[in-house]
Amino acid sequence: MKHRNVSMLFAAAVLFIGAAVNVAHGQRIGKNVDVAFHKPKAQSETSVAVDPTNNSHILVSSNDYDETTVPSTTRVYQSIDSGATFQETHLAPTGTCTDGWVSFGADGTAFVAYDCLEGGTTTQRIAYRIGQDPWTHITIDPNLAGVTPDRDMVAVDTGGVSPFYDSVYIGYDDAGTNQAPRWAPYVLYSRHGAQNWHRSTPSTGLFAIGVNVSVAGDGTVYATWEDFVRGNILVVKSTDVGVSWGTPNVVTHYRISTFVGGSYRLLIPPRNVRGIVPFPMSGVSPIGGLQAGRLYSAYTDEDLVLDGSTSIYVRYSDDGGMTWSAECKVNDDTVHAYHFQPAIAVAPDGFVGVSFYDTRRDPQNKKKTDQFISFSYDGGMTWTANSRVTEDQSDETFPMPIKTSTANIRGWQRTRWARSDSPGLTLV
Repeated sequence: MKHRNVSMLFAAAVLFIGAAVNVAHGQRIGKNVDVAFHKPKAQSETSVAVDPTNNSHILVSSNDYDETTVPSTTRVYQSIDSGATFQETHLAPTGTCTDGWVSFGADGTAFVAYDCLEGGTTTQRIAYRIGQDPWTHITIDPNLAGVTPDRDMVAVDTGGVSPFYDSVYIGYDDAGTNQAPRWAPYVLYSRHGAQNWHRSTPSTGLFAIGVNVSVAGDGTVYATWEDFVRGNILVVKSTDVGVSWGTPNVVTHYRISTFVGGSYRLLIPPRNVRGIVPFPMSGVSPIGGLQAGRLYSAYTDEDLVLDGSTSIYVRYSDDGGMTWSAECKVNDDTVHAYHFQPAIAVAPDGFVGVSFYDTRRDPQNKKKTDQFISFSYDGGMTWTANSRVTEDQSDETFPMPIKTSTANIRGWQRTRWARSDSPGLTLV
């Protein structure tokens, strides 16, 4: 069998408010750009961030399995021309590294959280850089962060009126046997993202996966995750820079079974080897934006027709996560396709974008995927007709991890994904 690989692609959907360009509100999908220069092996688990001080400056991260000395490493690429071209930033961590996640501070300082296996121990790490300076790497003490940190996602407090302005947060789960409790949600926090890291546990409830942090403009911090044994999504907030947390509230109860055969990985036709983990992604509308302070949660669940297919849903909360709206379906196809791994971003004006993988163009086999994107201009109550981002389909029925991510800043919606193919081969 011919070996398939993952190449990294990038596209931009530009919002021209009030101008009719292609679709409602001027949504336009840009040309796909190969970020990783057609590397011959897998590039996967991607994230994207846009510099709030310069829209032309974009960072994207991924796992890189095109290595000779270690199984994988974390790469960060940058563009200084609005995504037209990319170059490596030479993060160059030591050890076998994965799960990179990028973010920017309000002053343009770049952060990337990742974890690395070295010397038999997995350590949580973060690196930062100012402008084009070299990356400064920090390994967080394993006695603090644990020895099996996973799915680490970094967020920065960029709210200008927040008392915790510039604080940096890393949400993650840890199944390590040295953890107390094991499988609880964890959040690392630092006032300036360099030293003096601390850890808190948003909940003592077990079976957390996919812990992600979002920060409101007033500094309120939210941690959201999937409880894969009880089959629900939980959220909890902190008003003191993550030191202490309130009582977790349920965002939704899954229809889909989230723990099958002793595993949290769910096998679906387009991901029939590695499976999917339907954990949520969250975002908050900033001060000055539409529905300021509104907390959003995007997630994968079984479609309401209960035929086994999966769809993308969004709920929102206006009272700090205590109560939630009815779910709103984002994908608009009618072929009972599979939709999975959503990402969400909220622009400074409060408009919301959600991107996701989608098999609607392979209605017979339901294996080949595209990435689609949709927008809401009314606070998540309705969503625009879905727009296809990818120029070519991808066959994800291979044991490779993939992740989609979306960033939105000052009207620029950026989406990033991995595509399985051989270099130069178009899948149709």
